[in-house]
Amino acid sequence: MALVDLVEKHFAIVECKKTDATTIRSKNQEWQKIAEEFNSVSSVHPREWIVLKNCWENLKKRAKSEQTARNQHYLGTGGGLPRKLTVDPAIDRVLDLIQTRVSGFVNVYDSDGTHILASGNNPSTSVADQAPQNDILLYSNDASATPVLDV
Repeated sequence: MALVDLVEKHFAIVECKKTDATTIRSKNQEWQKIAEEFNSVSSVHPREWIVLKNCWENLKKRAKSEQTARNQHYLGTGGGLPRKLTVDPAIDRVLDLIQTRVSGFVNVYDSDGTHILASGNNPSTSVADQAPQNDILLYSNDASATPVLDV
């Protein structure tokens, strides 16, 4: 847990997505600081910064695979034996840190839903101006918009 605490403290730098020379140099310097802090509070054999970095990468891989297993379980059909839920506080802390990279994006305009076309008249004002923010509009060749309603 000490490593996760230290990475959380330095998260903005060590998990930066930039890969230029300056950023890599600053990441390595930050990992060296993490190693110094880790070795000052740890009562075990001193660890090199590269070992701690590899340990963090392994924790992220385990957290991602655990999240994938959870997602597969949630999306399953319910047949078969229930999955044994493993609770590891370190993995849960790592998931909290990298959640935006693991969870993916939510698409409010998902095409998997069932929709029906609204029938009716062509209003004189723009339907796009009247539609709520989350509605989907279909545009035809004559520049009129028809809202699509959820069923």
